[in-house]
Amino acid sequence: MDEACIRERDGPEGICETKACMEASNRILASMKRGVDPCKDFYQFACGGFRDQQPYQPSSSFNMLQAQIDEHIHIEH
Repeated sequence: MDEACIRERDGPEGICETKACMEASNRILASMKRGVDPCKDFYQFACGGFRDQQPYQPSSSFNMLQAQIDEHIHIEH
């Protein structure tokens, strides 16, 4: 990940360190593709890992809609 995305804490920010917060953080991080440059493809950076982890179910209406959206995004860019 680009170093510009990482910053040092500059004071007490009230960071949650409970088990639930850590699990939520891990799920969010697992959903990201941190090797993708967010300035070039923010969608893949933020959500690319989530789609990689989900089983593909072609009969799902959500997956059909997602395929249409992906097609539209790739056509425009």
